[in-house]
Amino acid sequence: MLRIDEVCGEQGGKRRLRPQVTTLCDECYNADRATAAERGERYAEILLAYLLSGDPKFPEPDRLERWLQLGERSG
Repeated sequence: MLRIDEVCGEQGGKRRLRPQVTTLCDECYNADRATAAERGERYAEILLAYLLSGDPKFPEPDRLERWLQLGERSG
């Protein structure tokens, strides 16, 4: 069964070694895992949500991560 990468549109596969199962090509998957290793799983999830949103008003990943951190500190 042909699967299409949710980010770039290339041929991909289901990636189950992530917090959420996502269809990604090898290049996008490797970039996702490198981001998770460098910045943490939450940031990788935020970045993926940003890339998939298609919404010009969706907050940039760094801004959203700071907002979430502030909420954790105050809550």
